[in-house]
Amino acid sequence: ADSATVYNRWDYAFVVDACEKKEIKHQFYRSDVRLGNEAGTVHKSREGVPTTAIGLAVRNLHSGAEIVSQNDIDAAAALLSACLEM
Repeated sequence: ADSATVYNRWDYAFVVDACEKKEIKHQFYRSDVRLGNEAGTVHKSREGVPTTAIGLAVRNLHSGAEIVSQNDIDAAAALLSACLEM
């Protein structure tokens, strides 16, 4: 989460529930700075849009040598699939 986004408690609980039901490893990150996604802009659109950001830990972000764990990619894909199944 970044400082520009306020996540809906229902959405937050929904994602955590999906992780727990499918035994998907997860962790939470809160930053005091604006990060590189549009969740903060989207959730404030019109009357408000329920928004959840699912991110991956990346080393060397915005470079030609970004590094990400294949396990993290697989877990994010499993989480998206679990959320769509619910």
